[in-house]
Amino acid sequence: MSYRVVFLLFLLTFSLVFSRVLFRGEVIFPHDNAFEAGCRHRRDDPFPSNRKFSDESNVFIPELANNLDKNRRGWLATWNPHVELGRPASQLSGLNRSYPLTNGLMLFITNPFALYTVLVLIAVGLTGIFLILFLRALGLIPVAALVAAIGLTLTTTVSYWTTFVMFLSPICWTVCLLWLLTEFLHSHSWLKALGLAFASYSLLLTGYPQLIILNAYLLGGFVFFRLRDRAKAGGSWFRPLAFLLGCAAAGAIASLPVYLDVWALARGSVRGAGLGDTFFLNVLPPVSQPADIVSFIATVIDWSWLGNAIDPAYPLSFNGLSFTIVFASLISLSFFLGRRTECLYWQIFLLACLAGTIFPQLYLFAVHHLGFGLSRIQVLAGGIIPGFVVSAYVVDALGRGKLSLSLRTLGGLLVPVAFLIRRRLRGPIRAN
Repeated sequence: MSYRVVFLLFLLTFSLVFSRVLFRGEVIFPHDNAFEAGCRHRRDDPFPSNRKFSDESNVFIPELANNLDKNRRGWLATWNPHVELGRPASQLSGLNRSYPLTNGLMLFITNPFALYTVLVLIAVGLTGIFLILFLRALGLIPVAALVAAIGLTLTTTVSYWTTFVMFLSPICWTVCLLWLLTEFLHSHSWLKALGLAFASYSLLLTGYPQLIILNAYLLGGFVFFRLRDRAKAGGSWFRPLAFLLGCAAAGAIASLPVYLDVWALARGSVRGAGLGDTFFLNVLPPVSQPADIVSFIATVIDWSWLGNAIDPAYPLSFNGLSFTIVFASLISLSFFLGRRTECLYWQIFLLACLAGTIFPQLYLFAVHHLGFGLSRIQVLAGGIIPGFVVSAYVVDALGRGKLSLSLRTLGGLLVPVAFLIRRRLRGPIRAN
């Protein structure tokens, strides 16, 4: 299998998954409008409906509609008159004309529902393509890149948050930066530098701010270890670092007008005043007893053992952070690879994110000292990309014959399965 075939297979799989959107004109939306229309909810409605994701209907679609509305003085909408007393229009998350891609799409798409759906499709599709390019740059075999790309883009996390495109965009542009960083450190070019600057700008302008900070740590650690390896091999590290910092600075400067606007709004906001530790801790999974931790890890391994996670009646607190049993098994198997140092950074980052989600003390340290005080977030979100990169390394080792399916490695594959079985045998779980 060649990488050309990998791209074709990924695009085919992507088209099949989103066939109802691509070929039947359906849009991505989180719930019906029975409440808004004063009607009863249809019991025979085949589509899942959950108002947990109602930010799309309450905020994102109105923001796009406000920018599409011709009733404004300039090309950029700066005021939202459609709420009581009005308020300044949001310029973040790529849902307005301040982001070039959205601005270009608005020339052809005038329906905010369709526009939002297209933005989601672009974010998901590019995520898979960038991951394939990144894994190719790392030298992994094509099938490993295909498996990881399908896993990251078309399984739980991305699928769960398709109604929150600002959660998908940081994944997309972080993977893009990982690819371009790898290519740039291998051989410099102004075209790659321009790509790094634009990807940095896109990450800042389209992503959820707290996820931007989380992924900045991932990117910073990746650059550090790549430059360290370069220095050990006798290569120069200072000049590439200076170039990379310049590219990041260019992206930051390009997004500066929007962030100055956000800073001005934040200064006059009372939302962040007086927030105590309890506000942040409420986002963490319940850990009052060991069974709670076991239940949470079980959903990280595979959410489907408890039913449909989109269903409002899902019995556990769930935020889409799950690898499914296949990729959880591959991640588990990575710890049986022996001295596979390429996986080490990704494994450490994944375990650190998991620990920061389970243990409140570690999470509060991140809130107070690592810049995680902007908003509540489960730190495990930062482990999603590393988890699928680790999975790719395992598939690569299997494909190259460097990892045989012995009793030892088979045990690694079955660890998540055994964990789920053990959780089921413990009896029923507590509802939220």
